[in-house]
Amino acid sequence: MDDEKKYPFDGDGSVGADESSDLQPTSANDAVVFEEDDAPSENTPQDGDTAEKTDDENVPADEEGSALSDGPTRDEDGEPLPKVYDESDTEPIVYDESEAETSVAEAPKLTPKHKEGMGKKKKIAIACVAFLLIAAIVLGISLPIYFANRGKIFVSSAEDFLNYDGGTYFVLDIDLTVDGDVTVGRGYNLDLNGHTLTVNGTLTFENTGEGDMYVGTLDGDSWTAQGSVTATAIVVASPAGTFRFCAPTVADSISTSSAATAIRFDSTVVSNGPIDIEAHTVVVNGSISFGEGEAAKATFTNVSSLTINAAITSAVADDPAEVYLSASTAYVNASGKLDALYLSHDSKAAVFGTVSSLVSSYGDPVEGSSNLLALLDTYSCPAVVDVDAVVLERKEGSSVSVTFTDDNGRIVYIERLSAPLDINVNPGNNALVATAAEVSGAVGYEFSVDGGEWLSAGGANEYDVTELLRSQTGAHLISARAVGNYSYDEPFDISAADEGGILYITGESVSCEYVYQITLSTPTSLNMSGNTLTFSNVSFADYYTVTVNGVDTGRHDAGDGETVSVDLSQYLNVGSNSIRVTAHSDNPDILSSDEAMTSVVVRGQLSAPSVTATYDPNTGLTTVTITEQDGAATYKVEYLLTDTQGSSRRIVTYTSAPTFNISGLGVGSQITVTAEANGVYGQSSPTTVTVIAAQ
Repeated sequence: MDDEKKYPFDGDGSVGADESSDLQPTSANDAVVFEEDDAPSENTPQDGDTAEKTDDENVPADEEGSALSDGPTRDEDGEPLPKVYDESDTEPIVYDESEAETSVAEAPKLTPKHKEGMGKKKKIAIACVAFLLIAAIVLGISLPIYFANRGKIFVSSAEDFLNYDGGTYFVLDIDLTVDGDVTVGRGYNLDLNGHTLTVNGTLTFENTGEGDMYVGTLDGDSWTAQGSVTATAIVVASPAGTFRFCAPTVADSISTSSAATAIRFDSTVVSNGPIDIEAHTVVVNGSISFGEGEAAKATFTNVSSLTINAAITSAVADDPAEVYLSASTAYVNASGKLDALYLSHDSKAAVFGTVSSLVSSYGDPVEGSSNLLALLDTYSCPAVVDVDAVVLERKEGSSVSVTFTDDNGRIVYIERLSAPLDINVNPGNNALVATAAEVSGAVGYEFSVDGGEWLSAGGANEYDVTELLRSQTGAHLISARAVGNYSYDEPFDISAADEGGILYITGESVSCEYVYQITLSTPTSLNMSGNTLTFSNVSFADYYTVTVNGVDTGRHDAGDGETVSVDLSQYLNVGSNSIRVTAHSDNPDILSSDEAMTSVVVRGQLSAPSVTATYDPNTGLTTVTITEQDGAATYKVEYLLTDTQGSSRRIVTYTSAPTFNISGLGVGSQITVTAEANGVYGQSSPTTVTVIAAQ
């Protein structure tokens, strides 16, 4: 046979041809080319016939790549001789095109029943691109089916597990029963496809890759527990990657052939005999039950981390399932449950769940080593016998009997620290410091704000929370707890135990609510220019209020500039004015600033006075009347007075009376009046009137 076999579908999905053929398609219409005189004969298997053909009916394979043994192929009468396979080579696997054309419900099955000899003059050259074009036109929906099934090796017989070429994982096509041993190799996943695989022999899984190897039913991107596996014995060889039982499994024994990297039991497992696992990491997420008999036990050897999240119990009421740890470390979480647990003298176990009967040591002591059991938090265990060191968390309602047959055993008690009695936030100099009441036995304290991560304060019972609060005003939940010298994260570290054999675990927390508010800065740089007030913008301020002489001028938005300007022309009085500015926020947790104040004196201009002057001939007096105006303190009155000799002199009189009389001033004389004021008003323009006769 050739050194390299060719299959119709290679692993990359391309179409293969015998390497001796030179035929190549030249167009889509040339995708399938027969050499001259090579049309299919009546003996060539047609659609639907392949499954019925026997080996005697197959046409002999070609001379160079033949699966047949050397020698004549026809007898003296020209009849074909029976076919004889060369056992040294794997049988060729040929894609059955008739199935792809007649059924869209099933993907192609690569099984030995689809083998077909290919004579030298009966070779078909099929180009990948051309084939896909024809498939798209003729089959319509066949292309998506092909790509959906690309990489799958469909299994309907034991021999199919040997067919690796062109695939990446196995898919069980039917409920399959195999009499004899079966190996699922190369780290290929086994998709049960909802079916049952029964092996009356040893079923071996070889995970040779570095990734995960799954046994279950693939549903989209998830592996589910549909389908099942039953075998006389199951052996896992997973030296590099992770092996995962995702489907229910039943066997008389389950074991590893050598130390595995990681094994996960993610579904139910029933063992009628022993389970013997050696691996770096083991996770039990599905329940495991044992049948009856002395061999019904599970042994975990050299396991750095055995995590049990489910029940490992007996299927027989009075025959407990025994779990043995040999040089292993186990964590039985709250959801884990064991019938009985036995520790070698170099093993450790932390139990947060249930051990129904007891925990005990077994085997010979290991020099320089000792076993340790930690019963913590929600544990339940009635008895412990001859374990070298027992870590026991004290809790109400728990009862456990610890027995040592010699004086070498040790018990270390775990006590949970009390919650701090009180907590408060004390404002300091530009700081907010949370302080918790001290707790006996605490080696430190931790603080948290609004349920965030716990922050260590070291040995101090106070923590500066200023920076944690500044980013968010309003109500905050401040919590504190006392920290012990023992942790669930390192359950086997008992080095800090005091002389009385007591360790302390971090206790519950105490909390208080603190409303963090900030006060806006007081506006600065107040300045009046004319009737416009300017001042510096305050950080976090949304608006300002400005009052002038106690009158509110309304809301003035902060804007984005460095300064804020406000026109106060309609609010200022002539004379002295008091101006106050306050910064505000729309956030109710940001308090308004203190008021900033400035003042300004506004100087006014008196208007020209309104004046009348009338002469009364009966009295010989001229009456001058000035309409009063605000700000006018005195009036300057000027006129010329002519005596009887005809001489004139200028008279200037200052008066505060708005009405007064002038004698000797007749009709036609002129009087000039100017309003004057002290302080903020300026002198008015003069008003000149002519004396008229009284009516």
